[in-house]
Amino acid sequence: MVYHFMIRFRYTMYHFYLKLSLILFFVASNDALKRTLSEPIYNPDCDEGQTVCSSETGGASYTANVVLTKSTCNTDTIYYIWSSIGGSPSLTFIRTEPDADVTIDWSGMQNTTGYPDIVVYGNILSTAAYVLTGIWKCDSANPDATTVEIPLSLSDCQDYLTYISLKGVKWYNNSHTIAPVGSSGYTFSFRSDDLAVNGSLSIQITIYNSDGREDTTTGLESALHSENSTQFMVVLDQFPDSGSSRYSLEHLYIGKRSADIVFKEHRGLNDQFTPGVFKYQQYNSEPVKSAKSLDTFFGWKDAGYKSSKLDLENIVNIYMEDPDSPVVSEGVEAFDSVASLATNYLVEQMDLSSTLLSLAFNMTFGSSKDDDGYDDYLAWEGQLGYGSIQYDALTPLIISITVVGFVVPITVIVLGGVFVYFLKKKQSQKYDLLAKQHQHGDRTNYTDNESDTQRMI
Repeated sequence: MVYHFMIRFRYTMYHFYLKLSLILFFVASNDALKRTLSEPIYNPDCDEGQTVCSSETGGASYTANVVLTKSTCNTDTIYYIWSSIGGSPSLTFIRTEPDADVTIDWSGMQNTTGYPDIVVYGNILSTAAYVLTGIWKCDSANPDATTVEIPLSLSDCQDYLTYISLKGVKWYNNSHTIAPVGSSGYTFSFRSDDLAVNGSLSIQITIYNSDGREDTTTGLESALHSENSTQFMVVLDQFPDSGSSRYSLEHLYIGKRSADIVFKEHRGLNDQFTPGVFKYQQYNSEPVKSAKSLDTFFGWKDAGYKSSKLDLENIVNIYMEDPDSPVVSEGVEAFDSVASLATNYLVEQMDLSSTLLSLAFNMTFGSSKDDDGYDDYLAWEGQLGYGSIQYDALTPLIISITVVGFVVPITVIVLGGVFVYFLKKKQSQKYDLLAKQHQHGDRTNYTDNESDTQRMI
């Protein structure tokens, strides 16, 4: 008896320690992956005496803008370098080992390149970049028509197509825009009105150290964010509008050449804020050896907004012509002429540039079903980071309501049907038994009568 007790005790303790080890492992993994987000630094490593990176009259003047943000965990460190230098706003995404460091060397602004140098001390795990290279304006071929049929693609605009280049555009000093957002993030923005057309162009950027959704005071329909990515919203405000104008953003995404860059689309259900099914699209740098392992991504919610209130009433459709086949180029030749800090850094890093692929594509807002494609305001939100874009799923509340409203009644009906079936089957068996007994009794009586008759005879 003692022997069996000891065996059972050892078995119980073995399972106890196994469960405890698993719990500690998952806790340690969570702590290892939890990120620490540093406050964004405006024009880092730039001395006040250097006029190349300072503003003469504060926030009211145009100046070179570089904002460096660092997000660290035990397994890696992510650097987000946003800049407006060169005219085309850009993001340089650098993921390194935890002990690596990234600095900005401003001496490059004095030489022929006109760009500061991004210097990385340590091993780089992955690199990506995004550049807003230009804006297209498309007008209807018949703007005076009663019913405006807006073209579905830029190729339909023909002579009514205008290109607004961002090369050489000057941007306001954005040092005063850096501020905390929510409980675990930071926000800042770039703004310029130094464009070939009237209007203001701005990019509002947020970076978080946790997964979730941006503060809903900025709009109900803001997309989910992750701790491994940065969100940015491009806003076209008071651009020219002929009554039938629609605009298209020209994007450049740069990812690994050693990976297949694939287009993916997910459908998500937003039931917590404004009910609706939305598409979430992204380009992933996906390693060839392991299709399930993701690298960097550039993603967006398939919706633009024609008002600063981001709700269903102000949604503008997005049109992309053949998103599965964007213009793909190898190396640095495709973006050598693009004026941005991100592309300048990649061109300078010859050992890195040979491993890159660039994707150029247009994203047009509005469709032929809309009254117009632009109404003095247009906002669109994108993301770039490591892993995959976050998209809405059913909340626990809706799942509970669904279970109570559908599963419970169906379960009651099924169980009730099973109960009635077995009840009827039991009654049927009882009736069959009585019938057999009655039949057997008749045969017995007949035999007895027959015997009595024979006796009488």
